[in-house]
Amino acid sequence: MDDIFTQCREGNAVAVRLWLDNTENDLNQGYCSTRQTSMQ
Repeated sequence: MDDIFTQCREGNAVAVRLWLDNTENDLNQGYCSTRQTSMQ
């Protein structure tokens, strides 16, 4: 499968949506959970 930038450029909305829905692609997921525990 092509990278996310190629999918956006080609207008493949279904592939982009699937990529965005995949939590493994969420760069903020680890940061947010770490920050919330350190703020308590």
